[in-house]
Amino acid sequence: MTAEEYAKNIENCVRELEEKVPDFVLSFGVSLSSQIRERIQLRGEGKDGAFKKYTKKYDAYKTKKGRNQGFRDLTFSGDLMKEFGVYKENKNYEIGFKKDKSKLIAEGNSEYVGGNIIEPKDEEIDTEIEQFETSIMNLLKKYLA
Repeated sequence: MTAEEYAKNIENCVRELEEKVPDFVLSFGVSLSSQIRERIQLRGEGKDGAFKKYTKKYDAYKTKKGRNQGFRDLTFSGDLMKEFGVYKENKNYEIGFKKDKSKLIAEGNSEYVGGNIIEPKDEEIDTEIEQFETSIMNLLKKYLA
């Protein structure tokens, strides 16, 4: 490959990186928020392990309503976690809740369980970083290999 061809490949690589990196970032956020949602709703876990149990009264209420999974899943109607995900704030992507009411409910749940309920685990972040790196490396190899 000539120096001119190599320079053209670099230009094309930079152009494609500029186009694709926002998509890679969005994919990172969507996948990470999905992992967090599943961990909360399917396993009843926060960043540092299982949430403490519901009170006996609330546990009985959830059972009566057919909504009890046997662990604190921070879900009754499912509306709160449907609202959780990735959204764009100005030019940045954020993971969280769009609506103020949902943010307040999540903050209340966080206080009750003793930690930020939507904080990702290190392993979850590592998994997404690996995928992000793979996406970038595949794009670089396309032009520079």
